Amino acid sequence: MAAPALSSPFSTASADELTLRDVESLAAFLYARLEELKTAHDDEVRRLASGFRFLLSPQLQDTRAAFGYGGPPAPLAARRRQWNNLVRFGSGWKGCDGYDSQLWKHVRHDDADKAARAAAERLERL
Repeated sequence: MAAPALSSPFSTASADELTLRDVESLAAFLYARLEELKTAHDDEVRRLASGFRFLLSPQLQDTRAAFGYGGPPAPLAARRRQWNNLVRFGSGWKGCDGYDSQLWKHVRHDDADKAARAAAERLERL
């Protein structure tokens, strides 16, 4: 019997393939989970969920801005960094219902050309 394939924490997508819609889908998921926590648990968990939301809000604001919400999009390297920071916020819910484990992964490269160059360099090292 073959061993199950390991899922990489990195996306095969590059930062130039991500959109504000991707950011908003992760944001909606995170805010929904936090609301569930606040309504279903005791005061201590509600305080933790409120604190997490307080920390998430500026990160989400920065990520939205990097993807062009309210102005021009930031350079790809900034979008990649902001996306990866937002993904870290959601990583604790990986495997839960509604978590998009194919999309909400860290991105290694800014664009397809950089991804191709990195793949070629890895092949050269083999």
